[in-house]
Amino acid sequence: MKRSDTFGARGSFSVWGSGFHYDYDHNESRLHVSDQNRIKDYARLQLDRHASHDAHGYVRYLDRANMIKAMVLSNNTTLNLAETMNHYKVSAILNSTARTSYYAHCLSLGNFTLFSAEFSKDTHIQHLNIKKFSSRNCLNEFYVGRIQTLDNKSLSVRACTLAGLMTALSESIINELVTIEYSGHSNRHHAYALLNVSSKLTSLSMILDEHYRPEKKLYELSDIEDGRLL
Repeated sequence: MKRSDTFGARGSFSVWGSGFHYDYDHNESRLHVSDQNRIKDYARLQLDRHASHDAHGYVRYLDRANMIKAMVLSNNTTLNLAETMNHYKVSAILNSTARTSYYAHCLSLGNFTLFSAEFSKDTHIQHLNIKKFSSRNCLNEFYVGRIQTLDNKSLSVRACTLAGLMTALSESIINELVTIEYSGHSNRHHAYALLNVSSKLTSLSMILDEHYRPEKKLYELSDIEDGRLL
């Protein structure tokens, strides 16, 4: 993202992202999302005290979420979400990416309790607890995540990074919990719900992974399609 001139009260800012312009009003704790020419309005998002504590960090995650969503919806042809559908549908999608960005922001700040409460409520699981462990010299740290469904099925994984933990949780849900739901006599609605949880965790992994560059990925895919990497 590229920062433009800071405006208004201290803490307010204006930045350009991939296809969007973000104006944050510190006094109102409100984020205005428009097109890059600031003509079309797409969304006005009210940030709570947790997101507004580091609003610029939240917007950075939101822009990454929008780029990743654009790649998925466009079959890897654009990073601009506004190019994938009409104005009204983009506004609806922004509410979804805003929520995913909120999860990523909570995790990045180490607010695992808030993340667990919000994520569990939105995805209809019992809980998803995350804990961070480190050695005395702080050279070796890792995260442990434990998910428990509403029908008390559970699993636990560990990883060295939060992005890695999201990936491990997503893969374990597919390999263990979804398999159990499909092979047993449980309501298959539970399996579909778990697939949704897995999908959200995969998105979070990409958003949190600083080494994952959507723009680089797009160019690589374009080169492959053009035959330059074959």
